[in-house]
Amino acid sequence: MKDSKKKILDLENNKNSKRIFLLTLENSLKFKGTASKKAVLNTAMAKIPECRSDFKNTEKQVDLCVNYINNLSYLEQTKLAKQYNIKQEKKQQKQINEFPDLQNAEIGKVVMRFAPNPNGPMSLGHSRIALLNWHYVKKYKGKFILRFEDTDPKIKPPLKQAYDWIKQDIEYLKIKPDEIYRQSEKFDIYYNLALKLIEQGNAYVCICEKEKFRTLKNKKLECPCRNKSLLLHKQRWKMMFCKYRGGEAVLVLKTDIKHKNPAMRDFAIFRIIDTKNLNHPYLKNTTVWPLYDFASPVQDHLDGITHIIRGIDFLGREEKHKFLYDYFKWNLPQNIVAGKFLIKGVKSTSKIAELIDEGKIKSWDDPRTYSLLSLKKRGINSNAIIDFVMSNGMKKSDINVSLDILYAMNKKYVECKNRYFFVKNPIKMRILNAPKIKKIEIPLHPEDKKRENRILNFEENIFICLDDIDLLKNAKKSNNQIRLKGLFNIKIENIKEDMIIAKYSSKKIEKGIKIIHWISKNDSISINFVDEKNNKFIGLMEKNAINENGVVQFERVGFVNLIKKNKEIYAYFGHR
Repeated sequence: MKDSKKKILDLENNKNSKRIFLLTLENSLKFKGTASKKAVLNTAMAKIPECRSDFKNTEKQVDLCVNYINNLSYLEQTKLAKQYNIKQEKKQQKQINEFPDLQNAEIGKVVMRFAPNPNGPMSLGHSRIALLNWHYVKKYKGKFILRFEDTDPKIKPPLKQAYDWIKQDIEYLKIKPDEIYRQSEKFDIYYNLALKLIEQGNAYVCICEKEKFRTLKNKKLECPCRNKSLLLHKQRWKMMFCKYRGGEAVLVLKTDIKHKNPAMRDFAIFRIIDTKNLNHPYLKNTTVWPLYDFASPVQDHLDGITHIIRGIDFLGREEKHKFLYDYFKWNLPQNIVAGKFLIKGVKSTSKIAELIDEGKIKSWDDPRTYSLLSLKKRGINSNAIIDFVMSNGMKKSDINVSLDILYAMNKKYVECKNRYFFVKNPIKMRILNAPKIKKIEIPLHPEDKKRENRILNFEENIFICLDDIDLLKNAKKSNNQIRLKGLFNIKIENIKEDMIIAKYSSKKIEKGIKIIHWISKNDSISINFVDEKNNKFIGLMEKNAINENGVVQFERVGFVNLIKKNKEIYAYFGHR
């Protein structure tokens, strides 16, 4: 951060670089303290002609300015704005990414649903769909349904604990469902509707081999089972529950066998899953299962859903579902398409499930999953996630976003937290000729003078972080001073494998001197530190933080979430 600050100061001596710096600050203040690299870069290219002739250098300068500004607190940004006479807009900035009105929506009559598969906790992508639905339900004073689509135990087997995880995630996102239920509770209704389709002549039981059915379908030819008698199909339907085994029979919906799109031609709506292959926490003996293209649209009608927000990967489902709705003379809900929410480095729920099964990731709250379960554990504020998702609005095109934006947004909610020293992988330092100092006072937060100071005891032998060893080696080599934060300056005399010998140098705070933090044995407690890659370290934390529970800031480390488990303290790293 200090190196960045030095570079920023250098930039201010250059007219164009300073203009980029000010554009970045203006952009950040417009959008709740978080500057957008893309927006700043576009503005710089438009307003500063010299930038257009050197895009590569402009991009580097924008990167530098955005990283610096976004690492400042909002208070620090406003102070800079006053320094440079930048006027903040009093009116709320109009959101760039607006939310279009729903078609045919009436106040008090909109019903929407969030229907996750409970095969894991919610992801950031799930959060987006849930929050978009909640946004419109609130806008139209409608009804929000949380519906667990747990009807695919073969491809996406539900986890019993995931039902509760998702309920907790929904609460975490400040969404208040009007109704919560499992679709697996509705099978009797589905079976009755399936029988009705058979009796209408709009569905049939196919016992052809799967490959033969697919070949005929691709050639726009009817399956031999298609035009058998209704009586035979009703008998076969009954036999699906008692005689046929998995793969021997499926219930197929009649559509247009000549349709130009093969996916729209006759497709299966019920299948058999043998109990030995069944992996469902609530239905242990059920063998006949509805497929998505039956269960989802049927339940939408039963719930009175008026509007559906679909991911772009579900584009085309509406045409499939229209066949069912036409047969039952139902009205189709309005469909709204939302592009994918793509976050660099974040894997899909299905891929994470595979990694957990393979033992490459320990559990769903592992920080590498980036699930809401793991983000909560890391101390990410729910408001930051809501801001992160909703700032992108409602778009049909895919959205590519960075986790750095989420962390910058979260910083606004946690920057007020108390600050403490933490020494990861501690190594002992002995200080020779140290002045007699028993206690020192350091602010709990440098921007809040009303808070009490924290008191640290000083001893001849202290501990510093092993990560600072290269810094100390360079200081020794160049005979430079190092400052112990809140104490004094030292010079490094000797670096041993298990101890560093230093010598008191001066008390004067000198410009440009490197500062490290420290801790004394009697003032510290051993804790477990878990980083964003799930690496675990032992470290020493100030005893002053022992009564904290939740997010604090470890100086020179970042924000962490303190959780007490079995008389031990764990610090889960959030971000810098």
